[in-house]
Amino acid sequence: MDNTRHNGWYNKATWRVFNDILSDIDFSDWSGDGDDLKEIVEDIVFTNQVIESKYAYNFARAFIATVDFDEIADKVKS
Repeated sequence: MDNTRHNGWYNKATWRVFNDILSDIDFSDWSGDGDDLKEIVEDIVFTNQVIESKYAYNFARAFIATVDFDEIADKVKS
């Protein structure tokens, strides 16, 4: 996956996860870290959605693996 900066973020995957999944969450009293955010995203993607194909599941895992969750954590804490 391409790790070229995208819209000011580490890569396109990081931007998409923040923009598409996390941007509507109120983090005003949140004090977690990147690992906590990864868990939130995985719960949203893999628990709340029916992934019927093992290929779709594997692609989703690969995409999430390229996200810089620490960068997102810094953003939502600021």
